[in-house]
Amino acid sequence: MEVFKKKTYKSIPTIAEIVEEKGKQVAKWTGRQGKTYKFPVEKTKDGDRIVIVSKNYVARYRNESGQMVEKSMGCRDKQNAQRVLQSWLDRVEKIKTGILTAEELKVSERLHTPIDEVLQAYKVYLETTDGDKHVGETINRIHVLCRDCRFVVLNNINPQDLNGWMVEQAKIGKRGASTRNHCRKALATFLNWAVENDWMMRNPITKRNVPTANTEVDVRRKRRALSKDEINRLLEITKNRPLIEAMTIRTGKRKGERHANIRVETRQKRELLGLERMTIYGMMIYTGLRKKELKSLRIGQLFLNETPPLLHLIAKDTKNKQGVGQPLHSHLVSLLKKWIDAKTVAKGVSELAPEEPLFYVPNALYKILNRDLRLAGIEKKDFLGQSIDVHALRHTHATQLALAGVSPKVAQKSMRHSKIGLTMDVYTHLEREDLAEGIEKLPKFGE
Repeated sequence: MEVFKKKTYKSIPTIAEIVEEKGKQVAKWTGRQGKTYKFPVEKTKDGDRIVIVSKNYVARYRNESGQMVEKSMGCRDKQNAQRVLQSWLDRVEKIKTGILTAEELKVSERLHTPIDEVLQAYKVYLETTDGDKHVGETINRIHVLCRDCRFVVLNNINPQDLNGWMVEQAKIGKRGASTRNHCRKALATFLNWAVENDWMMRNPITKRNVPTANTEVDVRRKRRALSKDEINRLLEITKNRPLIEAMTIRTGKRKGERHANIRVETRQKRELLGLERMTIYGMMIYTGLRKKELKSLRIGQLFLNETPPLLHLIAKDTKNKQGVGQPLHSHLVSLLKKWIDAKTVAKGVSELAPEEPLFYVPNALYKILNRDLRLAGIEKKDFLGQSIDVHALRHTHATQLALAGVSPKVAQKSMRHSKIGLTMDVYTHLEREDLAEGIEKLPKFGE
C-alpha cells in the first residue's frame, strides 16, 4: 500500500538540449509559442527518456476483492494523500466484515472524486434543459464557492466552511445577500443531483445547517420604478436625443448650440434610431420584458391585428422556459406599427421578413439609458440609494399595473412570476404619495 506521483516517460524532442543541473540530466527546449520546457531525463530500457510526473498523488492498494488497484487521489500534498488512502483502506475493511454493502462502498469511494470531474458530468446534464448563459452562470458560481472554500473533492464539502464563506463575504462587502444565496443554491442543487446519480450518499448542504442570507437587510442593487412624469420625459428625450446630438456643435465659439448642419440622410438615420430606442423602452415598460427576451424578438412573433393584439414569446427565450402570448396595450401597438413601418421604409422593402429581428438591442443598453436619463433630468440614483437601470423598467411595469388598480394575480401573470410575493414585494414600488392617496379613499369614521 503506497501513495506516489505517477511517472510518464516520453521521447526526448529533437530540438531539446540536454544539460546538467544539480548533478542530474535535464532536457530543455523552446516551443513554438516561445514557452520554455524543462524535464528531467532518465535512462530506461528503451534509452534516455524525459520524465513527466503527475501533479496529484496516486494510491496503490488492494480492494475488497484482493485485487491491486491504482487510483488518482486529487491531492498534491503527500500527508493528505496518505490520509485519503487510509480512509479507503478503512472502507475496504468495513465491506469485508459486512459493515458496508458493495453499493455503499461504491458511493463512498466516489466522494473522493475531484469536483471538477463531477462538474463536467453535471454541465452536460444542465445543457439538456437550460440555456448556455444559465449553465455558464451556474457552473461559475459553484467554481467560485469551491475555490474560496477550498473544496477539491466531494468529501471536502461541508456546511461549516460554507457558513464561514457566507459570513466573510457579508463582512468584506464583496458579494450581496442575493449573490451569496445564488451561489449557495447552485451548490446545493448540484449536490442534490450528485446524490440522485450515486456520487454521494446525502447532501451536506441544507437550509437548516446553511441558512440563506437576508436579502431585505443586505441589498446591493436597490431599484426603483419610474413615475408617470418620468416615463413621459424619458420617452420624449429618448426619441430626440440621437438627432439632438448630431445637431450639437462640438467646438468653437458656438460649442453646445444645436444648429449644426447635417445631411438629410444623417437626419433620417438619427430619427430612426431615436424611434427605435423609444419603442424599446416603451416595450419594456408596457410588457415587463427582460432585456434578453427583448433581444430575441422577431417580426413574426407580433400579432398586432389580432383581438387582442399579442406578442408570442418562445419558450427557449424566456427565463422560465415557458412560451406565452403577451397581450399588448393599444398605445404600444401604435408605437410598434410606426416603428415597423419606418424600418420597412429604411430597408427599402415592401414587407419585413418574419425572422427579421424586431429591434437592435445593444449589449451596452445601460450606457444609452444612463445618457437618456441624464438629458431628461432624471436622477440615476435617489437619496435612498435606489437606482434606475434597464431592469428597473420591468419594475416600472409592475408598479404601473398596481397604480392602475390591476389585481395582483393579473400583475403576477403579466410579469410571469412563479410567486405572487415576488411581483408585489420586489417589483412593485409605491411611493408615499400613492399610499397617501389610497388611504385618503377610506371613509370617515366616528362622525
